[in-house]
Amino acid sequence: MKLINMKLENFKGIRHLEIPFNGLNRVFRGTNGAGKSTIADAQSWLLTGKKSDANENLDPKTIGPEGYIHNLEHSVECKYELDDRSLITLKKVFKEKYTKKRGSTTSEFSGHVVEYYMDDVPVKQKQFDEYLANIFKSAENILMLSNINYFANMDWKKRRKILLEMCGDYSDDYIIANNPELIELKGVLLKDGTNDQYYTVDEFMKMTKERMKKTNSDIQMIPARIDEASRAIPDVSSLDKDSIQNQIDGIEAKINELNIEKLSLSSSDQERMKQERIHEIQMEIKDARIAFADEQSKKSRKSQENINLLSSKINDLQIRLSGIDSRKRNAENDINYMINQRNKLLEEYKEVQMKEWDTSKEVCPTCGRELPAEQIDELKSKFNLDKHNKLTEINKRGQSVSKGAIEEQKAAIAKLDKEKEIAGSEIILYKKQLSKLEESKPKAELFENTEMYHVLNQKLQEAQNMIVDDLNIARKQELEDDISNLNEEKKLREKELSLFSTVDYQNKRIDELKKTQKILSENYEKMEFEIHLCEEFIKTKVNMITENINQYFNNVRFKLFETQINGGLKECCDVMVPAKSGAYVPFNNGSNRGANMNAGIEMISVLSRYIGAELPVFVDNAESVVDLNSYDNMQIIKLVVDGNYKTLTMTE
Repeated sequence: MKLINMKLENFKGIRHLEIPFNGLNRVFRGTNGAGKSTIADAQSWLLTGKKSDANENLDPKTIGPEGYIHNLEHSVECKYELDDRSLITLKKVFKEKYTKKRGSTTSEFSGHVVEYYMDDVPVKQKQFDEYLANIFKSAENILMLSNINYFANMDWKKRRKILLEMCGDYSDDYIIANNPELIELKGVLLKDGTNDQYYTVDEFMKMTKERMKKTNSDIQMIPARIDEASRAIPDVSSLDKDSIQNQIDGIEAKINELNIEKLSLSSSDQERMKQERIHEIQMEIKDARIAFADEQSKKSRKSQENINLLSSKINDLQIRLSGIDSRKRNAENDINYMINQRNKLLEEYKEVQMKEWDTSKEVCPTCGRELPAEQIDELKSKFNLDKHNKLTEINKRGQSVSKGAIEEQKAAIAKLDKEKEIAGSEIILYKKQLSKLEESKPKAELFENTEMYHVLNQKLQEAQNMIVDDLNIARKQELEDDISNLNEEKKLREKELSLFSTVDYQNKRIDELKKTQKILSENYEKMEFEIHLCEEFIKTKVNMITENINQYFNNVRFKLFETQINGGLKECCDVMVPAKSGAYVPFNNGSNRGANMNAGIEMISVLSRYIGAELPVFVDNAESVVDLNSYDNMQIIKLVVDGNYKTLTMTE
């Protein structure tokens, strides 16, 4: 669309203005406040309702010394030539609405109305908007095609999406095929139990990082568990396992001999039956003793596991407290740095703010005569612009050390103090629970004190008290005493022998923990490698997409990712423009205004081809650039600040 004619009525202080553009590039000159930006705002308001900088909606009403001037119709009318050479006139009218209430003789202001016209025919807003949407697809496209800064300043995710839609994306298989280092990635992304179902790279990275976090936590807990098992190993350095076993075997052999002798004291069947009964009861007592020992062992092991779990939690919380202290120190250091930097910037801002125009520069240093007024105005404008740019740059640098940023750091410290307090309370709670567990830890009980033992022992005594004819009671009692003493000795030796079983059990547990630690570490390294493959994939994809996108532009470049300190990749979509040094610098962050303007025009040119539509491009402050790029079929209207022109003047 080429702008043929523009007519303004009561628009932002301009009572009446008609400009013949005739579809050509134009240059408008005028001093500050002459209305240059107003004609740019006029087209933007007509098509989108916003100001030409797209930052906010535009109020077209005229303001006088005492406020708004009422009862005026504010309108913009533009005639455009379309691609097929046909003409269309679009008009938009903004006016106040007055209504009379029942019983009143005067009308009262009740709001505003907006009227729309196409070729002087009134239409609904919906029809007006649908006509524009048919050409430009969306209101945002209108802003992109008419505002040289809009595309560069929009949200980077939206900008990246538009570039990908415009230039195309690549499939994962194509990217993997173009980087030999990624040959293993296909197998890594394959879902378990399937032959043709794959995770996306983003899904896999998110899932794997969660697994790495859990695996690392498990690895960190193992040393504490190994230490617990090591402390649970009894000291058997003064004992000899084989010697103890030989002693037990000898005691059992001696007991067997004494029992045989007891049996030989009686020759009757009654005595034999009695001894058999006694032997049966003794075997019952032995089995019951073994079962009792097993049950005691289970209770003790369960209690120890609970104690170990609490000890591990306390250890984790102490590590967490250490991390909180470290983060708090870092935050405090950041606050000190930010306060110092803020004070420096305030001093620098004050110093720049106090600079005034040096009137001596209005005099020629060679001849001593006063410089021409236009040259003085130009020097003053340059001085004010430099001063403004310096203050703006100081403000921009001060954003990172603002009061708000400092308060955020203080809030972070307060949050860390709260976390530390909570963690400390949890440690105290867990230590109390640990103390209670230690106190309630099952104590070793004697089988002889159980009800089962008393019942069986009673049966044994009854069997032993059976009267046997001709039995040598005295000798029998003597043998029984000897056997009893030998059994007590045997218990002591068996208790010592059980210590070796505990040693074997704990050593086995330590070996299992070390094997688990090795497996977890190997799995963690494997996951690190898989994450590396995913990041290499992203880097390859971004490089390919970046190269593809940049080939559409002659000077502008786009950076779609940045490498972080830890080597990871962070997605972005920064507009990069060439500096005088030949290097590329971010748009509005290191680049000069002229480079930004040319970059904005180039982006509009490429976007116009993609969208399939064009609009006149208004370039405000065009005096900032000497050589402004131009493109075929692009109508460029330059708005130049020039003190020689007190009113808005079209010079070309």
